Amino acid sequence: MKLPKDFKNLVNEIEKLPGIGQKSALRLALYLVDTQDANPYALASALVRAKDNLQYCKYCGALSDNEVCEICSSSDRDKTKICVVENIIDMLAIERANFFDGLYHVLGGVISPLDDVTEDKIRIRQLIMRLDNVREVIFALPASLEADTTFLIIKEKIHQYSTNIKLTRVAIGLPVGANIDYADPLTLMQSFENRYHF
Repeated sequence: MKLPKDFKNLVNEIEKLPGIGQKSALRLALYLVDTQDANPYALASALVRAKDNLQYCKYCGALSDNEVCEICSSSDRDKTKICVVENIIDMLAIERANFFDGLYHVLGGVISPLDDVTEDKIRIRQLIMRLDNVREVIFALPASLEADTTFLIIKEKIHQYSTNIKLTRVAIGLPVGANIDYADPLTLMQSFENRYHF
Protein backbone atom coordinates (compact mmCIF):
# COMPACT_ATOMS: atom_id res chain seq x y z
CA MET A 1 0.00 0.00 0.00
CA LYS A 2 1.32 3.42 -0.93
CA LEU A 3 1.27 5.84 1.99
CA PRO A 4 -0.23 9.31 1.56
CA LYS A 5 2.48 11.91 0.95
CA ASP A 6 1.87 13.94 4.15
CA PHE A 7 1.77 10.80 6.29
CA LYS A 8 4.98 9.50 4.71
CA ASN A 9 6.67 12.85 5.42
CA LEU A 10 5.56 12.64 9.06
CA VAL A 11 6.96 9.10 9.38
CA ASN A 12 10.25 10.22 7.79
CA GLU A 13 10.62 13.13 10.24
CA ILE A 14 9.86 10.95 13.28
CA GLU A 15 12.32 8.32 12.04
CA LYS A 16 15.13 10.93 12.19
CA LEU A 17 14.85 10.95 16.00
CA PRO A 18 17.55 8.92 17.79
CA GLY A 19 16.51 5.40 18.72
CA ILE A 20 13.41 5.45 16.49
CA GLY A 21 13.29 2.91 13.69
CA GLN A 22 10.86 2.73 10.79
CA LYS A 23 8.27 0.59 12.65
CA SER A 24 8.30 2.83 15.72
CA ALA A 25 8.05 5.93 13.55
CA LEU A 26 5.06 4.41 11.75
CA ARG A 27 3.32 3.58 15.06
CA LEU A 28 3.94 7.08 16.47
CA ALA A 29 2.72 8.75 13.28
CA LEU A 30 -0.45 6.63 13.30
CA TYR A 31 -1.05 7.51 16.93
CA LEU A 32 -0.68 11.23 16.26
CA VAL A 33 -3.06 11.33 13.30
CA ASP A 34 -5.52 8.60 14.28
CA THR A 35 -6.05 8.78 18.06
CA GLN A 36 -8.68 11.14 19.41
CA ASP A 37 -6.66 11.82 22.58
CA ALA A 38 -3.53 12.76 20.65
CA ASN A 39 -2.98 16.49 20.37
CA PRO A 40 -0.38 17.06 17.66
CA TYR A 41 -0.88 20.83 17.94
CA ALA A 42 0.17 20.79 21.61
CA LEU A 43 3.16 18.58 20.72
CA ALA A 44 4.19 20.89 17.88
CA SER A 45 3.74 23.96 20.06
CA ALA A 46 5.81 22.45 22.91
CA LEU A 47 8.56 21.52 20.45
CA VAL A 48 8.68 25.02 18.94
CA ARG A 49 8.70 26.67 22.39
CA ALA A 50 11.49 24.38 23.60
CA LYS A 51 13.53 25.02 20.45
CA ASP A 52 13.02 28.79 20.73
CA ASN A 53 13.38 29.27 24.49
CA LEU A 54 15.88 26.72 25.78
CA GLN A 55 19.58 27.52 25.82
CA TYR A 56 22.78 25.91 27.02
CA CYS A 57 24.19 26.98 30.39
CA LYS A 58 27.22 29.17 29.75
CA TYR A 59 29.19 27.27 32.41
CA CYS A 60 28.30 23.58 32.28
CA GLY A 61 26.60 23.21 28.89
CA ALA A 62 23.35 21.73 30.26
CA LEU A 63 19.94 22.78 28.94
CA SER A 64 18.51 25.74 30.79
CA ASP A 65 15.74 28.33 30.75
CA ASN A 66 18.34 30.97 31.58
CA GLU A 67 21.95 31.85 30.79
CA VAL A 68 23.06 29.93 33.91
CA CYS A 69 21.33 26.65 34.83
CA GLU A 70 19.73 25.82 38.16
CA ILE A 71 22.62 23.58 39.25
CA CYS A 72 25.40 26.06 38.48
CA SER A 73 23.53 28.90 40.21
CA SER A 74 22.61 26.88 43.32
CA SER A 75 24.30 27.82 46.60
CA ASP A 76 23.69 24.26 47.84
CA ARG A 77 26.08 22.63 45.36
CA ASP A 78 29.72 21.88 46.15
CA LYS A 79 31.57 24.10 43.69
CA THR A 80 34.90 22.39 44.42
CA LYS A 81 33.82 19.23 42.52
CA ILE A 82 33.02 18.99 38.82
CA CYS A 83 31.66 15.82 37.23
CA VAL A 84 32.55 15.59 33.54
CA VAL A 85 29.97 13.77 31.39
CA GLU A 86 29.66 13.11 27.68
CA ASN A 87 26.11 14.41 27.28
CA ILE A 88 23.11 15.87 29.05
CA ILE A 89 21.40 12.47 29.30
CA ASP A 90 24.30 11.16 31.43
CA MET A 91 24.09 14.24 33.66
CA LEU A 92 20.35 13.67 34.16
CA ALA A 93 20.97 10.00 35.06
CA ILE A 94 23.41 11.02 37.80
CA GLU A 95 21.01 13.71 39.05
CA ARG A 96 18.16 11.18 39.20
CA ALA A 97 20.32 8.97 41.44
CA ASN A 98 20.38 11.93 43.88
CA PHE A 99 23.77 11.43 45.53
CA PHE A 100 26.16 13.84 43.77
CA ASP A 101 26.21 17.37 45.19
CA GLY A 102 28.83 19.00 42.97
CA LEU A 103 28.68 20.70 39.58
CA TYR A 104 28.70 19.17 36.09
CA HIS A 105 30.45 19.80 32.83
CA VAL A 106 28.83 18.46 29.66
CA LEU A 107 31.45 17.83 26.98
CA GLY A 108 28.93 17.37 24.17
CA GLY A 109 30.65 14.23 22.90
CA VAL A 110 33.95 12.40 23.07
CA ILE A 111 36.93 12.65 20.75
CA SER A 112 36.47 10.34 17.78
CA PRO A 113 38.62 11.11 14.70
CA LEU A 114 36.73 8.53 12.63
CA ASP A 115 33.52 10.50 13.24
CA ASP A 116 35.32 13.83 12.70
CA VAL A 117 34.96 14.77 16.38
CA THR A 118 38.19 16.49 17.37
CA GLU A 119 39.04 18.11 20.71
CA ASP A 120 38.08 21.56 19.42
CA LYS A 121 34.53 20.29 18.70
CA ILE A 122 33.76 19.41 22.31
CA ARG A 123 33.81 21.60 25.43
CA ILE A 124 37.34 20.91 26.76
CA ARG A 125 38.51 24.53 26.70
CA GLN A 126 35.40 25.61 28.64
CA LEU A 127 36.18 22.98 31.31
CA ILE A 128 39.74 24.25 31.78
CA MET A 129 38.39 27.79 32.18
CA ARG A 130 36.21 26.61 35.13
CA LEU A 131 38.98 25.12 37.28
CA ASP A 132 39.57 28.03 39.68
CA ASN A 133 38.80 26.77 43.23
CA VAL A 134 38.09 23.23 41.97
CA ARG A 135 39.67 20.46 44.05
CA GLU A 136 38.38 17.40 42.19
CA VAL A 137 37.31 16.58 38.64
CA ILE A 138 35.32 13.35 38.37
CA PHE A 139 35.10 11.72 34.94
CA ALA A 140 31.81 9.86 34.40
CA LEU A 141 32.46 8.92 30.79
CA PRO A 142 31.41 5.70 29.05
CA ALA A 143 33.85 2.80 28.94
CA SER A 144 35.12 3.13 25.38
CA LEU A 145 38.33 3.81 23.49
CA GLU A 146 37.03 7.26 22.47
CA ALA A 147 36.20 8.16 26.07
CA ASP A 148 39.63 6.94 27.22
CA THR A 149 41.31 9.12 24.59
CA THR A 150 39.20 12.09 25.67
CA PHE A 151 40.09 11.49 29.31
CA LEU A 152 43.83 11.33 28.59
CA ILE A 153 43.77 14.59 26.62
CA ILE A 154 41.77 16.40 29.31
CA LYS A 155 43.97 14.92 32.05
CA GLU A 156 47.07 16.38 30.38
CA LYS A 157 45.44 19.79 30.00
CA ILE A 158 44.33 19.84 33.64
CA HIS A 159 47.84 18.89 34.80
CA GLN A 160 49.21 21.78 32.73
CA TYR A 161 46.74 24.07 34.48
CA SER A 162 47.33 22.74 38.02
CA THR A 163 48.80 19.65 39.64
CA ASN A 164 46.72 20.22 42.78
CA ILE A 165 43.42 19.06 41.28
CA LYS A 166 42.49 15.46 42.08
CA LEU A 167 41.34 13.52 39.00
CA THR A 168 39.07 10.50 39.45
CA ARG A 169 37.03 8.22 37.21
CA VAL A 170 33.87 6.34 38.09
CA ALA A 171 34.63 2.67 38.67
CA ILE A 172 32.87 -0.50 39.76
CA GLY A 173 29.54 -1.38 38.24
CA LEU A 174 29.81 0.22 34.81
CA PRO A 175 30.65 -2.49 32.27
CA VAL A 176 32.73 -1.79 29.18
CA GLY A 177 30.59 -0.33 26.42
CA ALA A 178 27.73 0.59 28.77
CA ASN A 179 26.10 4.01 28.73
CA ILE A 180 25.84 6.03 31.93
CA ASP A 181 22.13 6.73 31.40
CA TYR A 182 21.26 2.98 31.45
CA ALA A 183 22.85 2.40 34.86
CA ASP A 184 20.56 2.17 37.88
CA PRO A 185 20.99 4.68 40.76
CA LEU A 186 22.73 2.16 43.08
CA THR A 187 25.27 1.22 40.40
CA LEU A 188 25.97 4.89 39.72
CA MET A 189 26.37 5.65 43.41
CA GLN A 190 28.81 2.72 43.86
CA SER A 191 30.75 3.84 40.79
CA PHE A 192 31.21 7.29 42.32
CA GLU A 193 32.10 5.95 45.77
CA ASN A 194 34.70 3.58 44.31
CA ARG A 195 36.13 5.97 41.75
CA TYR A 196 39.85 5.66 41.13
CA HIS A 197 42.45 8.41 41.29
CA PHE A 198 45.08 9.56 38.78
